[in-house]
Amino acid sequence: GTGTGTGGNRGVNEWGVYPSQAGVDDVRLDLDIKKVSIGVQIWNRGSGAVPQRWGGKLRFSDITGGGKMSNGYGLLVSGADNCVFDVFSKNTPRHCVYLSNGSRGNQITLQSIGAGGPPVIFGAYNNQDYVENNIVIANVSEMNPTSSATPYAVGLVGKVRGNKVMVQVSNSSAALGAVFFRALNS
Repeated sequence: GTGTGTGGNRGVNEWGVYPSQAGVDDVRLDLDIKKVSIGVQIWNRGSGAVPQRWGGKLRFSDITGGGKMSNGYGLLVSGADNCVFDVFSKNTPRHCVYLSNGSRGNQITLQSIGAGGPPVIFGAYNNQDYVENNIVIANVSEMNPTSSATPYAVGLVGKVRGNKVMVQVSNSSAALGAVFFRALNS
């Protein structure tokens, strides 16, 4: 399927896919998503049953945002387990793939062109569950970090453990490196 948003940042998030309740399992997607602030968000850790076994092929282009509304993401997996995705992302202002808040056992292959922030983030705050045992293979090119973005291809932030990351960075003269690690204060 294809989904195209308004392309504007009106101070509200606009999603390509967002589950409306907890415990949405066994979802298969094959989507081209353009001009939304968040392409696909899998969410619900702490609000009921954990979403599991989502997967498929996702193609994001010209995602909007990257500002205060926590937008500008391609695939945002917050508290979902055992998902398998192939992701292509072009011109994403923040993160092409973001695994957070207890996401476990996910496998993601990413091709990123022109990301404005780190294309891959594993991150969990102190009040969230560990992000663990995920595998991400990323091919990153033409990174274009904005002034507020960290110019690395992969970020490991806060409570993360047991993840495997393989990343290749090319044609990205503004990138400072492949991986950064950052602890979060309580």
